[in-house]
Amino acid sequence: MSKDKPEVRYYRKRVELFLLIDKIKLWPSHTGVLHGIKSVEVSGPGLARITTHCNRSFTVSNSRNSRAARWLRNKWFRGVCPKCGIPEWKLAKYDATRFRRGYGSTLRAELNRPASGDRRRHRLKTLFAEVGVEAEHTVQPELAHCFEARAIDQAETPPH
Repeated sequence: MSKDKPEVRYYRKRVELFLLIDKIKLWPSHTGVLHGIKSVEVSGPGLARITTHCNRSFTVSNSRNSRAARWLRNKWFRGVCPKCGIPEWKLAKYDATRFRRGYGSTLRAELNRPASGDRRRHRLKTLFAEVGVEAEHTVQPELAHCFEARAIDQAETPPH
């Protein structure tokens, strides 16, 4: 893609607000001013404390059909906060973002969890360690079930 025209990104319409603002890092205020988000701290079930780059802090609830969620999806804002200093590339990227009901990323929360391939490799290493086999090589994910079965069989058979 060229610098003038960023890549179009697709997100689902009905994603949770916290996941959306954590990804986009923008917040529309009640007056229609778009702020840049410095941090999102989840403070309880369904509540988060948001701090903007202009050092304003407020608590929001996690609602998919709230005013902020609708304004972010529909890209409704009157202007940009001069104190937050949102760069032009970020506004262009936000403008190229599309929200669809049946297509796009669901922005699932994968907090402090390794990727699925990493979890599988970790599980295999622990299985091989229990059996006493060194697993220095990495196992291809499509062959992992074969090695898991072999490691389980070796663990169940008594030593000679």
